Amino acid sequence: MIASALHFKFEGFANAQSTVDSAVSPLSHGRLFRNNTAISQPQESFAPYWTSEPGWATQLQLKNNLSSRPLTVTPVLRLASGQEISLDATTIPPNSSVSVWINEGLLAHSPDYLSQPGSFGSVVFRYTSLSAMNLTQQ
Repeated sequence: MIASALHFKFEGFANAQSTVDSAVSPLSHGRLFRNNTAISQPQESFAPYWTSEPGWATQLQLKNNLSSRPLTVTPVLRLASGQEISLDATTIPPNSSVSVWINEGLLAHSPDYLSQPGSFGSVVFRYTSLSAMNLTQQ
């Protein structure tokens, strides 16, 4: 499953190269550079499962692997129907971790799904950074 997610990310990067202007040159490790300076770009990482069904509480743990700058991440819940529910963005200090509770996010953004049968799915984490490896999630 992990290898598949990494392969998908690589393909997405390869397809995006055609939209980058000619002054930007793609180098190794999925980074873009302009004038020898790394360029931050939109990234996505994934977690395979969350649930808010009765009796369950899901906690997402996010770690910023950057040592010198904060990282702002928006968790987006994906339901089995394909519907997406964006939760509040959270800013993670350099080389630190934070926890995001799904039930609190649902209470603020989509309370109809809180503690209901069928309230489960996957999570996509959206952020802008030098590399997808700047975020670790559990």
